[in-house]
Amino acid sequence: MPTSLSNCSQLQILSLSDNEFDGPIHSEIGRLSNFQILELGTNHFSGIIPQEIGNLVNLAELGMEDNQITGSVPISIFNISSVQILSLWQNNLSGFLPREIRNLTKMQHLQISGNKLIGEIPKEISNLIELEELDLADNSLSGSLDTEIINISGMRIIDLSSNNLSGSLPPNLGSIVPNIERLFLGNLTNFVGTIPHSISNCPKHTILDLSHQQTHWIDSLFSCIFDSSTVSKLGGKQFNK
Repeated sequence: MPTSLSNCSQLQILSLSDNEFDGPIHSEIGRLSNFQILELGTNHFSGIIPQEIGNLVNLAELGMEDNQITGSVPISIFNISSVQILSLWQNNLSGFLPREIRNLTKMQHLQISGNKLIGEIPKEISNLIELEELDLADNSLSGSLDTEIINISGMRIIDLSSNNLSGSLPPNLGSIVPNIERLFLGNLTNFVGTIPHSISNCPKHTILDLSHQQTHWIDSLFSCIFDSSTVSKLGGKQFNK
């Protein structure tokens, strides 16, 4: 991406998605403080996300998905309180999710799946009160799934599959996320317990993915299916009401 773009000081929207751009994302991008939408997804960008991106204080949408970006997600991103969509899936990002994630109070869609993130999911994520989609699948996140992490009533899509998470689903899951539509918890082999019956009280719930799980889910699964309209997937098989 040419550094000369930094001279376009009034630029508010830049969409370069679905092209063949490559090379690094230069630190000069931080000069474009009027940016509201920056879409760089599905290219061949490499290198790290520069800390200077935190200077984009008016940014509402940041898309860098499906590239070859490495390094950690810079702390400065988590200080852009205006961000509503953060799409970083399918890169080579590593490191932890910091507690500063609590600053993203306007976040609606958080998509960082398909990377190499480690550590626990910070409880501070519950501060994202407008969050509708949480996609952290296909990483190496560990620790227990604390109720605080998903205690956001407006959440519609949760995908935590293919991580190293442990623990169990809270029995009052249905009341914690009453608007849930899609819940993906496949390939979480350290999970224990049963599927909470309360999930059958979520009227919008259409997809429940528990594929590649232990067999202890099965008995409670059918109880939920026949009390709701959920389409469920367990061990690669699909069950319908």
